[in-house]
Amino acid sequence: MFSTVLIPTDLSPASDRVVECAAKALVPLGTRSLILLHALGIRHLDAMAPALAAAAESRLAAQAHALRQTGVSVDVVTAAGIAHDEINRVARDRRVSLVLLGSQGAGLLSELRVGSVTLETLHRCEVPVLLARVTCDAAGDAAIDCGALARRVLHPTDFSDVGERAFAYVHALVERGVEGVSLLHVQDRKDRSRIQGRSEQQLAEFDQIDRARLERLARDLKEAGAPYVNVEVAHGSPIQEILRSAAETSDILIVMGTQGRGFIPEVFLGSVSHAVARLAKAPVLLVPGRSVIDARF
Repeated sequence: MFSTVLIPTDLSPASDRVVECAAKALVPLGTRSLILLHALGIRHLDAMAPALAAAAESRLAAQAHALRQTGVSVDVVTAAGIAHDEINRVARDRRVSLVLLGSQGAGLLSELRVGSVTLETLHRCEVPVLLARVTCDAAGDAAIDCGALARRVLHPTDFSDVGERAFAYVHALVERGVEGVSLLHVQDRKDRSRIQGRSEQQLAEFDQIDRARLERLARDLKEAGAPYVNVEVAHGSPIQEILRSAAETSDILIVMGTQGRGFIPEVFLGSVSHAVARLAKAPVLLVPGRSVIDARF
């Protein structure tokens, strides 16, 4: 499914856990090649690059060794530039099908600050980005639940072209054996442009239309082998409803598009997709509206 995966690493213990997760969760999804990328962050200071690269060599070798135990091809890249620039450059040049990032989520602040590597990557990347949630205990030890990447899927959709593109990834995950899928569409009651002056009967008709759309997607997934598919039309804040639905099921992977109909453009922090990326405790796969590779991998 994700034939070539780019894994940026800062050589921290948390990045070790992300590497372990890739080995356990991505290979069963069809990954054949992994690119381990370490960005030195010294753009325009090329004279420093050899010394910094040498200092990182042993840690990179250890992470690469862990990945090679799965039997897949592993390429190690050390780049001089700023992390998010190098991630996007390598993803484009090497035509990767996925970027895997570790994120500690909103509660631990640093990963998703404005200007951080994670957020800048989400804004700019032209291929899907998977945020794997890293947790730290009181002693500072990092851990990650890799199983959540391949068990159950929550797919919020607005039925836009970008939503359909994200659905292609849900379909592929079903073909790879996920246990079940929840399809969610949220009617935003704050969207006055759509509901102002509408009667309750008309609003109910909107719900019926959207539920029929979800049922069409559900039939497609069942035909692809999904053991179960749940559909829900919810009302309220799209962000809150997505977070609520994700919290109700354990071992869930959220798969959604960016730049969908009604979403604030992805360069703003207020967009639904990026708010979910910041706030959800579950891993999130964000599928961009544009891509340098085919949606069907």
